[in-house]
Amino acid sequence: MENIEKIIDLLYKRKAIRNEQFVSEEKKQITEYNNLMCILQTIKDERNNCKDNIIKNLQCLTKHKHSVNQLVHNSENIPRLPISQDYHRQATMFLSESIDFINKLPNIYTNFDDATKENNINSANLLHNIVDILYK
Repeated sequence: MENIEKIIDLLYKRKAIRNEQFVSEEKKQITEYNNLMCILQTIKDERNNCKDNIIKNLQCLTKHKHSVNQLVHNSENIPRLPISQDYHRQATMFLSESIDFINKLPNIYTNFDDATKENNINSANLLHNIVDILYK
């Protein structure tokens, strides 16, 4: 009978050890499952962030594409060629010098009247002709 009791004690101890091992394995699996779920959630969040970034970048690219297409379309319908920097500078200087010249015309008119009284030149008509030529 003693052998049977020893066997029963050994079986109970073995059952207790297996239960402890089962509980510890179950805790490990639960911990591993929770870690994997956290990793999975992190990956999902990163994927969603990547999708959002891709969507934003695609929208930006689409806007740039439309802008470029509009610029190309508008550049095809230009009635004249663009002016180079040198011609633009020369035109600006010509315009500013002509404005200065027109602003100084009354002084020239009075000085010219004094000098041309001998030659019988009508300075008012001359001034009118110059202004007409400038604005044509």
